[in-house]
Amino acid sequence: NTQIAGGPWNITVVSVAEIRREGSNFIATHYDVDEYGIGKTVEEAVADLLVSLIDYRTSLERRENRLAGKERGDLVRLKILLQR
Repeated sequence: NTQIAGGPWNITVVSVAEIRREGSNFIATHYDVDEYGIGKTVEEAVADLLVSLIDYRTSLERRENRLAGKERGDLVRLKILLQR
């Protein structure tokens, strides 16, 4: 159970992200929901990815009644991954 940036979100399951270098930046990609983060260091890229995942979950929750199949699946996965 890992708390994210001292905030209300916790990662509750093990999850995998690919981290690769592109030029002077690192890119952290979570392929289960097609989100990514960018940073000058691996830590910055992972932190940016976590913010992207939280923002995406929040966006999906706001329009939950109107989601298509892929987005509905992404929301289910994000609800498992990220808990408040």
